[in-house]
Amino acid sequence: MRRLSAPPLVLGLLLTLCACADPSEAARLRQALDPTTPIARGLSLCRTLSDPTQAGQCGVQVLDRKPDIGEGDCVTLGADVWADECRFNVAERLAAQGEVTAATEICDRIRFSRPCNFHLVREQARLSVDEPPATAEARIALFAQATIAPDAARLFWGERFRSTQLLGRPADAASCEALAAPAPCHEAFTSMWTRAIEAVSRPQACARLQAGRPLLTMGNGEPSFVPTQEALTTMLKACPPSSAP
Repeated sequence: MRRLSAPPLVLGLLLTLCACADPSEAARLRQALDPTTPIARGLSLCRTLSDPTQAGQCGVQVLDRKPDIGEGDCVTLGADVWADECRFNVAERLAAQGEVTAATEICDRIRFSRPCNFHLVREQARLSVDEPPATAEARIALFAQATIAPDAARLFWGERFRSTQLLGRPADAASCEALAAPAPCHEAFTSMWTRAIEAVSRPQACARLQAGRPLLTMGNGEPSFVPTQEALTTMLKACPPSSAP
């Protein structure tokens, strides 16, 4: 089962308000989700719902309003998927407060371990976009204990490259050279570069690169990628001469 983010949960619950066979259940659900309803009262109302899935979603959403929510709060939702959904939210809160290692420990204990850790990696990568590569690399150590994410470093650099592109800056393979452990960075870049070539089509990619043009450009006219000379040479060697314009 894939984890649902808070907005879809809210939408799904609101849609069910009109689907409840018992009008009183719809009223209780509406009251439980009302931000002015005290947390304890909201949870109590959620438990009265006859549909277990609806009750679980309701409980997660109510607890997420708790400003100091902790893992212990999730116990009130039992031992099923919704308790882990709640723990996922707790991990997000901890990471946002700078307690990333504690957050990864929670992620490793829930059924959403992989997406939970990946979410934390992605957020750290986004936070690092304005940092020098060597400074950003220190963030990867926060995931050293994340047993479900042994590839955290590669995921981190891939997300950092994507984040820089969203800011109108090219993914530059040269940034990997300043790192203590450059291999995961190079792997992430190569994966993105290869996918971009496949998306464009190899003949078209060859034609562009042989003409000295970027493989892809961003909205601001900047190239999407700045490959290493070695990667560019390897690509050009594989291109047939006839593909040049």
